[in-house]
Amino acid sequence: MIIFGAHSKTIAIFMAALIVLSFSSIALTQNIQKAESWLRAEAERKEQRAKRLLTGAGTITDNQEKYDVHYYALKLDLDVAEEYLAGEMTVKAWALDSLHHIELNLLDEMRVDSVLDRGKRLSFGHVDDLIHVNLSAPVSPDSSFSLSVYYSGYPENGTRMHFGFDTYQNKPMIWSLSEPFGARTWWPCKDYPKDKADSVNIYITVPQDLIVASNGRLVKTTPLGEKRTFHWHEQYPIATYLVSVAIHPYINYQDWYITASGDSILLDYYVFAEHLSALKNNYAKTPEMMSVFSERFGEYPFPEEKYGHAEFLWGGGMEHQTISSLGYWGEILIAHELAHQWWGNMVTCENFHHIWLNEGFATYAEALWKEYLGGADAMRQWMNYKRYLGEGTVFVEDPLQDDIFHYELTYMKAGWVLHMLRHVVGETVFFELLHEYRERFYFKTAVTKDFQTVCEAVSGMDLEPFFQQWIYESGYPFYRYTWKTEKTSSGNYLLSIMIHQVQDDVVYQMPIDMQLQFTAGDSTIVLQNSKRSQAVRAHCI
Repeated sequence: MIIFGAHSKTIAIFMAALIVLSFSSIALTQNIQKAESWLRAEAERKEQRAKRLLTGAGTITDNQEKYDVHYYALKLDLDVAEEYLAGEMTVKAWALDSLHHIELNLLDEMRVDSVLDRGKRLSFGHVDDLIHVNLSAPVSPDSSFSLSVYYSGYPENGTRMHFGFDTYQNKPMIWSLSEPFGARTWWPCKDYPKDKADSVNIYITVPQDLIVASNGRLVKTTPLGEKRTFHWHEQYPIATYLVSVAIHPYINYQDWYITASGDSILLDYYVFAEHLSALKNNYAKTPEMMSVFSERFGEYPFPEEKYGHAEFLWGGGMEHQTISSLGYWGEILIAHELAHQWWGNMVTCENFHHIWLNEGFATYAEALWKEYLGGADAMRQWMNYKRYLGEGTVFVEDPLQDDIFHYELTYMKAGWVLHMLRHVVGETVFFELLHEYRERFYFKTAVTKDFQTVCEAVSGMDLEPFFQQWIYESGYPFYRYTWKTEKTSSGNYLLSIMIHQVQDDVVYQMPIDMQLQFTAGDSTIVLQNSKRSQAVRAHCI
């Protein structure tokens, strides 16, 4: 905020953009700082795991582009004492081109015992973290095929750690966190978000005293001597990195969210017994959050299943589909992971160049929750805290080398992109375009251009400069100004302001709101600033 004195008048200029000319000081509470620390921890932990996999992640292979997965069945039998798993994965897919073999991602540390097609053994190789399976017969385009991979191993071998055998209070705590490239560390799959399976069955066999939380709906639990098998079914399309297990002798309790149309959706919570009383108050806010986000984004996208939380031993959280894993029960963390059920899970970034479509949206949802609780001032306070005045692009140029989960870019600045877009297109249009984005990419994947196309169609505006400067360019505008007033023959004053963009690189095209405050009343002028130097004049009564 800048204050000008012009005789008895006071003029204040506000920017509704990433950069304000200066910031009023805001006293941040310890709660805000604590929420921020857990969200930052989430980003840092995800990035650490991503870096551990970079040498093996590669890119989607030419062969994998030739088939489309529509179903997985994953069966795991866990030896908790030995920290060992034996698995069976069945995949069903459609050929998009002629196929004689298929390739699946699985780290070399895991041992493939056999690959079968309807009981017939298939020849295969396993090298460079890829399983190369020779099909029993060529598959023509638009034809389906299936096969099953039997494998075993110690998923925590090495330093990848996307599947953990841990303990909490001297009791087993087994968890997964696969984003971005970690599913391949514990199960064979086509491990890229571009190809969502239409549905997944998950069968996990564990000792009798353990409870398994996973995606979708719990179909049944089957006793097997000293063990039991939990069968979960995810009936909605899902990316491989969102497939999850969280295992512990949990306390399981439930709540309900009632939709605007009166339908009930199960809220399913799996918590450490020692934390039950501490977390219940914040967990109880989940139905209200779901109501707020449903109004803003459209109804919760997994109504036939559930939403829930499963505690695990990790800083921050992870938005596993229908069952977020939480390492803390802070209100903002709950809101962030819940928002991912729409933005990240329902609509998923097609690749990790465009991860901001997940994390930026969830970050801005935090501000929407703040706005619901405390109005526009609370939202502005939160966004002011989330500002980032630094270098780097929101677009991840090289996910195998760059920091995918750079907190300031992928979360903070990306959240500001949406905040600015809301002002550029207008309040009503902004939420209309979110609903349209949902409808066009419902359970699909998207890239930035897809979102931009929706924004332009709904708003009727050319938003190429906006997306180019804020997603693909580094930095931010830096403004200087001069001003003067002249007394007119009528006895009023003419205010002249000259705005200068002084950064060295791109010239930003953004609206600048100038609120004029003086004794006779206030008014706001919007300058569509698109030049290095630009003038605006206003009469002051």
